[in-house]
Amino acid sequence: MKVLFINNDGGGFADYTKVDTGTNITEFFHDQVGEDTSPAAYLIRVNRQPVNSTYELQDGDRVTITPTKVEGAAKVLFINNDGGGFADYTKIDAGTTIMDFFQDQMGEDADPASYLIRVNRQAVNSTYELVDGDRVTITPTKVEGAR
Repeated sequence: MKVLFINNDGGGFADYTKVDTGTNITEFFHDQVGEDTSPAAYLIRVNRQPVNSTYELQDGDRVTITPTKVEGAAKVLFINNDGGGFADYTKIDAGTTIMDFFQDQMGEDADPASYLIRVNRQAVNSTYELVDGDRVTITPTKVEGAR
């Protein structure tokens, strides 16, 4: 059978997911979010209504999982202009500096001197601490094969 799974954690997404007949909401939660994650930290609804932990999913159910709060975390828009380029929201921990973020995203071997790194379209020093809603753009200063 299929259920519509709406994941409101992070960037969020919605998609139809196949589940076995007899699957309860707690089993579904752990399959989707992870065995080590506590359902108590999430608002879990089926067909827009709260359900108990033993509720058995039915074909066509709409399951919404939303974190109740994100402690010490922030979300930044990361615009990567290296290679094919992309933009996406990324969760970070409180206190993350731009250099920590750069190394996490580009790899430990990446040289920051080879990139133009901006936050909210401005150059920042390497100790700048990112905050919720910042827009981070990383652009290589040289493109391989270009003149």
